[in-house]
Amino acid sequence: MHVSKRRSLIKIAREELFLTILIMSSIIIPSAARAQNKASTNPAVAQSTSSKTEAENSTEPPVPKQILELRKQVAEQQRQIDELRLIVEEQRKLVADQSAGAGRSSAAGPTESVAAAASNTKPLPSAAAPTGAIASQDYVNQDAPLSLRIGSASITPVGFMDFTAVFRSTNPGSGIGTNFGSIPFNNTTAGKLTEVRFSAQNSRIGFRVDANVKDANVIGYFESDFLGPVPGNVAVSSNSDSNRLRLYWADVRKGKLEFMGGQSWSMLTPNRKGLSPLPSDLFYSQNIDVNYQAGLVWSRDPQFRIIYHPNNNVAIGISLENPEQYIGGSAGGGVVTLPSALATAYAN
Repeated sequence: MHVSKRRSLIKIAREELFLTILIMSSIIIPSAARAQNKASTNPAVAQSTSSKTEAENSTEPPVPKQILELRKQVAEQQRQIDELRLIVEEQRKLVADQSAGAGRSSAAGPTESVAAAASNTKPLPSAAAPTGAIASQDYVNQDAPLSLRIGSASITPVGFMDFTAVFRSTNPGSGIGTNFGSIPFNNTTAGKLTEVRFSAQNSRIGFRVDANVKDANVIGYFESDFLGPVPGNVAVSSNSDSNRLRLYWADVRKGKLEFMGGQSWSMLTPNRKGLSPLPSDLFYSQNIDVNYQAGLVWSRDPQFRIIYHPNNNVAIGISLENPEQYIGGSAGGGVVTLPSALATAYAN
């Protein structure tokens, strides 16, 4: 702030110097022109002036008062220019010192730099209008050291490393995600066994793209984890957990209309903010269990949404979705889970 203020003072001083010289020039030149015109229109005066000048040349007449004043003003302006040069030089040194200090601090404290970047760029906030999913142009233009710029697009990696420890009083054998339909009763062998599991499967990796294309705000989002299909040797020796697709969609908003297509959370999933598909704007609880909250209605499936924003407080949308519904046993997951006592009868 101080640097910008001093630069403004330097600019003002330069403008004042230029105006002063311009005014003095406008005063002296017309005065000389009037004197010359007067002499040319009055021959007698011109002749007497010439004679007087020739007579005074031999005695080196004193310098006119106007010239002396002009010399004083030029000297004063030169002094001001010298002062301004000193100020500019001091500012250059100050900027260089601050740049060097910033470089040292970033090298010494990368964690603080990452934390500052996260707080400035709002890591995966709803980069959207208050009720939408779209990042504002302010988000796209923010300095984000963790983002990669390609043209007008900003690519930001997302995800985290996770290590989960699970303990259960019974042994449903369902991995770190609890299968609520397979919890054993106490009169079975599994119901009398406890279970302990360590896993990094819930670690996630992905990226987010923000761009502005022809006055339309665009978001691309990809997210995956390692809770995919289980290979035969999954917990035997190598824990070969498979990568799987969680989210992969693109969202375009221009004016009051918004279009989204791809695999995302169902619109039936409760939102924290508007109808945004961003994970930070959804309400699927903060439970550690990767199957989330018992009783929560959700799915991640291919879909196409059209959303209308009449203002910043209201969003109206429709979603065309294609979940993989099926009729399975009580130990199976999916949209439909049957009670174990009636699974055979209902499935048939």
